[in-house]
Order: sequence, then structure tokens, then C-alpha cells
Amino acid sequence: DAIYKECEKIVTYQSEKKEIKIDEIKKIVYKHKTDENQILFDLIKYISLKDKKNSMIKYKILKEQHIDDMAIIGLLESQLRLMFQTALLKEDKLSKNEIAKYLDIHPFRIEKTLELLSSTPKNEVRKLIQDLAELDYKIKSGKLSSKDFFEMFIINL
Repeated sequence: DAIYKECEKIVTYQSEKKEIKIDEIKKIVYKHKTDENQILFDLIKYISLKDKKNSMIKYKILKEQHIDDMAIIGLLESQLRLMFQTALLKEDKLSKNEIAKYLDIHPFRIEKTLELLSSTPKNEVRKLIQDLAELDYKIKSGKLSSKDFFEMFIINL
């Protein structure tokens, strides 16, 4: 149905023309917003894996969707803190379900966090948290713009 409606729009738009250009189609058809949560999770995954290329790609997609840099930084800090807490509790030999109950978080989220931790050591997570805290401070104190510094953060992974 959605495709049919978009085609109707194109036909109506170009009713007198025999040809319609791609630029015109891009202006009139509905652009499906990708799932921001999935993109954010991917960004967190790529940052924790120190994958600069994919981190930058995901960051640019979020920026195209007008997601604020400070929101991205806050969500990233939150996930990194969860990773660090999960790592500490895992060291105490707690199960996935025990960690989820202790942190009052759904077990699936803990499972995904443990997957990230399998390739990212706890000390790396701590360093990322410290770097983001410094980034947050510099942005809020007006020393740097969030866009430039967040891109530098990714480059310096």
C-alpha cells in the first residue's frame, strides 16, 4: 500500500511531463526514518570495538536525522556505564539474570551488553567513559563545539 501511494504521488506530480528526474522523486516521496535506537546501539558497538569507519558512518546517519550531539553523548555514556557495571558484576560470578535483576534491566539488554564486553575489556570501557566525561565537560563549558569534538573522539579511538 505504501509503495502504491508513493507511486500515485509521483504520477500526480509528473502528470504533464513524460519524464521525472531522480531529484524530483527524492523531494516528494516519503523517507522512512531508520530505527534510531538500532543506529545508536550500532554506534555504541562500533565505538567499543574501536571501528572508526563504521562509527563515523552511524554518527553521520544520526546527524542526518537531526539527533543532537549531546543526546548521542549522553546515551553513549549511559551504555558505557552499563557495560562497566555489568563487567564488575560478571567478575563477581553473577549470572546474566542476576545482573539484570540487580541493575533492574531487562535480561536481553544485559545479554547484548555481555556480547559487547566479550570484545571490549573493562579497562577500555573505563577509558571511553573518562574520555566522554572530558568531552561532555569541554562542550558544556563552551571550550569546543559538540560536532567537531565528537568526530575527533571517533577519530582518536
